[in-house]
Amino acid sequence: MRAAWFFLALAIVTEVSGTSVMSLMTQLGWHPAVGYGAMYALLGLSYYFLALAARKISIGVAFAFWEGFGVLLIAIVSVLFLNAELTGPMWAGIALCLVGMGLLHWDEEERHA
Repeated sequence: MRAAWFFLALAIVTEVSGTSVMSLMTQLGWHPAVGYGAMYALLGLSYYFLALAARKISIGVAFAFWEGFGVLLIAIVSVLFLNAELTGPMWAGIALCLVGMGLLHWDEEERHA
């Protein structure tokens, strides 16, 4: 089961990297095709790792974590590197996602204990 969570973590990191790299490359003056190529490669890896994780983690839980942590990390990348500003309601929404993921994880662990 630990390997599945490791693959899920890799899926999250590659998804966030793929989503972020396109904007970052454009801001740095790179040709958009480079950003798109990197984005597609990283998102492809993300789906591959997600599929590996879903062998042991139910797909609903895996997808919720993949999207929830993805949203949180992309928000952080946007604030740190893309000059985005997050409002209170945005942070509240992210907090609610984290609470929901915690409940999903707790239930997943209870069923596999």
